[in-house]
Amino acid sequence: MELYVRYSNKVKVETKRLNNLELDDLEMDDEERYNRKLDAGLYTVQLLAVIVGHLWSSEHQHMRARIELLLRQHKLTKDDVKDVLQPCRSIMTTLAMWMDQTRRNGHK
Repeated sequence: MELYVRYSNKVKVETKRLNNLELDDLEMDDEERYNRKLDAGLYTVQLLAVIVGHLWSSEHQHMRARIELLLRQHKLTKDDVKDVLQPCRSIMTTLAMWMDQTRRNGHK
């Protein structure tokens, strides 16, 4: 959980910095903003969120209790972890829809 918090904080700082940039200072599209967040550790945070989610879904009661304790200690919730994964979910949904459409059209 400590790694999750460390990288999550780095990404939050970079996101805040990017949001505070004046439009005249730097013209940046969404892809560039996303790449800057990746450089700040977004991918690592996403992987750690997947691991936490997997451990949570294992239904091992002691593991869940430990995760809940660590989240509370860092003033986080399960929704904070889910929010990190939302962009991944959107991308995966779009990819799945594209693959399904491709299969229906007879392309391999």
